[in-house]
Amino acid sequence: MKKYILPILSIIIFIILISITCFALGAIFANQKSKQPIITQNIVTQNVITQIIITKISPTKYPTYTIVPPELIIVTATPIPSTSTPIIPAASQTPSAPTQPPLTADHNPGIYLVNVDIAPGVWRNNGTEKGCYWEITDRQGKIIQNFFGQAGGTIYIPQNAFQITLEERCGTWTYLGPP
Repeated sequence: MKKYILPILSIIIFIILISITCFALGAIFANQKSKQPIITQNIVTQNVITQIIITKISPTKYPTYTIVPPELIIVTATPIPSTSTPIIPAASQTPSAPTQPPLTADHNPGIYLVNVDIAPGVWRNNGTEKGCYWEITDRQGKIIQNFFGQAGGTIYIPQNAFQITLEERCGTWTYLGPP
């Protein structure tokens, strides 16, 4: 039942549009004597354009309506010519200082994925405050190891660990090497 509602409504709307157009144009054509096409109107229903040409072919009170079949419009794609030139980055003029690989570079407080953001192995922090907290978890979020206390110690991150959380009071962590 629902699949018939849209086509029926489209037909009803189309008929209403034709009726309104006929009524409005009837008054215009009543006093004109011309036999040339007076108005062309496109009506869109369900993605089909129907062109209606309204003419007065006899001196009658009402106009005559002629439905013209829809025009066939063919759209073809044309390639866009490439006028741009490739951008080649210039080589760096100043030699850069050797940097540590990102996994073993110093790490500030944060949450890191093991083997993605931080390397497994032994790490030492440079903090001096009490209340340093870190934890290592597995893929299910279970704590493998954790610590709460005086900063300035070391931590061993196992190869099978998933994530490590390093809190602010621990300071910066420096990689010492594999176990």
